[in-house]
Amino acid sequence: MPELVVGVIKYSNVEDLNDKFYMHTGIIGHVWMPRTSEKMYFRTGVLFSQLDFDGEKKNYFKIPCQLEYIFPKGFLRPRVAYGLNFYMPSHRTVSFDIGANIKLSETFFLSATSDIEFNPTMMIVPKSMLSYSLKLGLFLNIK
Repeated sequence: MPELVVGVIKYSNVEDLNDKFYMHTGIIGHVWMPRTSEKMYFRTGVLFSQLDFDGEKKNYFKIPCQLEYIFPKGFLRPRVAYGLNFYMPSHRTVSFDIGANIKLSETFFLSATSDIEFNPTMMIVPKSMLSYSLKLGLFLNIK
């Protein structure tokens, strides 16, 4: 199930990064995992941001690789995800995401999510906060 998203992200304690909110946009895919549960998904995709390091703009791509739970019924469908984010060119974080899908029709949902990213100590254990973000999107439910 594809989801088009746009939002803002704010990073903390990143050397030489200008302290402000940055836009990020992208597409997220939710791959249903029916053998685990009808409510579990593998969440991946790509998000684009242009960051300002002391006047020099750099493009970054974030690729989430997370497990996600989406409540399957109702007008308001809560969701929660946890997993890794890979930044291209070279960084890895862990992320906790929470949000909801609001049903607009049988096919379309408005999505709202908030993410908190951490620098990891080990592969998936959070150490220190890196960023938080807020996103809105259009979620397409393909059956």
